[in-house]
Amino acid sequence: MVQRLEQEQRLTQEKLAKAHTQLVETIKIEVTEGVKALEQCLSKVATFTEKGTAGLTAIKAAGNAKIADIQSHMAKLRAILEQKEKIAVEAVNDNLGKRVAKLEGEMEQYSKTQPHLQTLLDDAGTLLKECSTDTHAFVASSQDLLPRIEKATVEASALAPPTDNASFDSLQLNLITPP
Repeated sequence: MVQRLEQEQRLTQEKLAKAHTQLVETIKIEVTEGVKALEQCLSKVATFTEKGTAGLTAIKAAGNAKIADIQSHMAKLRAILEQKEKIAVEAVNDNLGKRVAKLEGEMEQYSKTQPHLQTLLDDAGTLLKECSTDTHAFVASSQDLLPRIEKATVEASALAPPTDNASFDSLQLNLITPP
């Protein structure tokens, strides 16, 4: 009877060890997939940051070029067109200010998201390196990390690309002064 109980206990322990090994492997796969998703999101946000930076430069340059163009045309007709120049410059500056503010807001989102993604990526890498030394700690740590990875990848995936890097050529100006 004792021998049978010992055999059942040994079988139970073997099953428990096998189940734990399977759990560790499953979590390794999930964390590895999380790392891939984080790397993709980090790359996407880095691309958005590059495009956003280029967009800021382009719209500022385009806005300033448009202002200079408007001012040069107005200088030729300064006596007649001084008030019209003021109206045109204000319109471009207003549009430029709105566009810069919007793009800077987007850039702020990218600059907040990028370090968070990098931290999670580093944490996941560290966790994967340590998984073979203490599987119980690995399982416990992964329970905290996986939801954070999922949340971060959802948020990063939802980021829109930079909004605006267009020229000011299509800006409509009403240069008719009110009576």
